[in-house]
Amino acid sequence: MCVSTDVRLFPVFLKLAGRPVLLVGGGTVAESKLDGLLQAGAEVTVVAPAIRSGLAGPNVTLIRRAFAPQDLNGKWFIVAAAPPAVNRAVAEAAEARNLFVNAVDDPPNAGAYLGGVLRRGDVTVAISTSGHAPALAGLVREGLDGLLPRELDTWASLARAVRAKWLAERVPMPTRRPLLLDALNRLYEPIRVALPGGRGVAASTGRQGQRQAGRAVEPEVGVRIS
Repeated sequence: MCVSTDVRLFPVFLKLAGRPVLLVGGGTVAESKLDGLLQAGAEVTVVAPAIRSGLAGPNVTLIRRAFAPQDLNGKWFIVAAAPPAVNRAVAEAAEARNLFVNAVDDPPNAGAYLGGVLRRGDVTVAISTSGHAPALAGLVREGLDGLLPRELDTWASLARAVRAKWLAERVPMPTRRPLLLDALNRLYEPIRVALPGGRGVAASTGRQGQRQAGRAVEPEVGVRIS
């Protein structure tokens, strides 16, 4: 398959709850990927000649043998956390079945990448470096962790509630963003009125958001991630 070198990755979040996923590999790398799959609700089958005890548990099936192409049957997603030769065999067999494979730290054999992930309740932020610099993705995630508000899950709950109301009332899409900013600002009204300049959510969501919300645009402040 020939693919242009200037195409970009397509970011997507998968619903794996109750769906069978294959994890090829039984070492520490495979073990590090298992928890995320289980948190997503996946039914995981682990295939490897030797499997660490830490990979055993609920919703996990262990098969102690070498990978075989038929292991892909019925699977929705594959994670290859084995030596490159095994990852290549997995990738080739998956390609023939139109299945995506995340080959851990092995970009040539990967059709999908798992980025650095930051979660706040229902809010998930994922960072990718196209598989070339996973350590950098981790550093960016740590930087964002210090910048994003701890109460972001509260914001998400409010946004979900008002979205349902807007859908019922058929509120036009272009008007929703300023309405959401106003709703979020009301969460912080007791604090905002006591701060210099009355800063609220709109002040932290960017100059464009402030313009759309009809608020005065404050000077931009540089942020440094250390």
